[in-house]
Amino acid sequence: STGAGKSAVARAVAVQRAARGDLVVFLDIKCHSHRWARQLAPVTHYADSPAMIGDALVNIGREVHRRNAVVRQLPPDVPLSAADLGPDILVVFEEMNATTGRLRTLDRGRPPGGYRALEALSDIAFMGRAVNVRLISFAQMATYRSSGGSEVIESYGTRVLINYSPKAWRYLAEDCGRYQPAPSAVGRG
Repeated sequence: STGAGKSAVARAVAVQRAARGDLVVFLDIKCHSHRWARQLAPVTHYADSPAMIGDALVNIGREVHRRNAVVRQLPPDVPLSAADLGPDILVVFEEMNATTGRLRTLDRGRPPGGYRALEALSDIAFMGRAVNVRLISFAQMATYRSSGGSEVIESYGTRVLINYSPKAWRYLAEDCGRYQPAPSAVGRG
């Protein structure tokens, strides 16, 4: 819920990645979760409207495909780490619940046959890690619909639950065993 510490976790991860030279892209429809990052260009990019977020996702998805094309050109005996892919990219996607429905509407208005924002989100989630594009997403209720589909939410390697309910535990962490109550301290997961 609001004030539980999701943005603080996102900030901690983003600052560490930016400090090591990664490009950090914030997708924040609330417009205020990461105001501090707006001043850090060119290390960060901040998209805060449905159109800007959709365009950012499409551009990052295209970058994932570009990087995969670079890897395809490598001889089989050359390790992936030798590919000149560019800087690592971290995508911080805040408020997925408030955003994905708007992206669906935005995508319906795009020309037929074009690359769509939610398609790009899926591509980033599934193909990005191998080419140093990572996605960290935050939602007040991380449902299949809010995450862009059941396949996308299943692709997340790590799930951090903060101030969660028993229902959220069953939905997102049941494979971790019996329900563990959420810590009462703000920002603890």
